[in-house]
Amino acid sequence: MNKKHLMKISFISILITILMINSSLHSSAVTRDWYVGSSVKYAYIITA
Repeated sequence: MNKKHLMKISFISILITILMINSSLHSSAVTRDWYVGSSVKYAYIITA
């Protein structure tokens, strides 16, 4: 695992945390669906 990959993971973790806070503030169904979709997409990018 190189440094660039590690930075990418930590960046995505921060991004997901921000999205989680955001989705709890605006807990509309659309936002939740978008958040879940984004999380799955980012998780796929990390594991790919």
